[in-house]
Amino acid sequence: MSQIKRAALDALRADLAANVTGMSAAGKVAAVARDAFRDAPQPSIQLVPLRTTFEWTRPQAISSLSGQRGLWRAGRMAADVQIRVVSRTPKEREPIEEQVIARFAPRSGTLHLSTGALTLSGIATGYSAPVAVGLDRELWEEEKTQERRRYSYLDTTLTTEVLYVSATGTVPTIASIILHVTHDMKTAYPAVKRKNYQVTTGGVLVPLP
Repeated sequence: MSQIKRAALDALRADLAANVTGMSAAGKVAAVARDAFRDAPQPSIQLVPLRTTFEWTRPQAISSLSGQRGLWRAGRMAADVQIRVVSRTPKEREPIEEQVIARFAPRSGTLHLSTGALTLSGIATGYSAPVAVGLDRELWEEEKTQERRRYSYLDTTLTTEVLYVSATGTVPTIASIILHVTHDMKTAYPAVKRKNYQVTTGGVLVPLP
């Protein structure tokens, strides 16, 4: 997960922890992998990042940094994020669901946040990226299983900027792209088993050893 995406999710986590009753304790609101609800404290709120898409633009300089470096904006990222309320019963989930929805309703379905000052590539940028979290539907769904339903979820789209640090006055170009493919979203890199592919200029995937 990128530093910027992690910071954007943390902004959402901090907002819900501060504004939903009983969710301020450590671990009560957390960004997690898809299946982490099994070991979650109850009740709790989980933020589950799913697909991320990127919209690239011509790089724009934002500010100058130390060491003849600069902070650049290169587009926008949009991540599908499920907000899950994990609890033993629907009755226990209901007041939490209402408070989560209330964070969006006064703002026409979009919650506007900020990452706070970002550190990218080990460099303090002093820049706070805007974050927008929009409701895909104002309707809570329940876990799709024939067994006891352990959580409800709300589909949202989290949007923020694509940023990077580079030498001042230069616009980097992409020389090559390597794609890492894995089915394991729990094991930390680099221990996770994966397959590597070189992406050619024509979009062809070439397996790497």
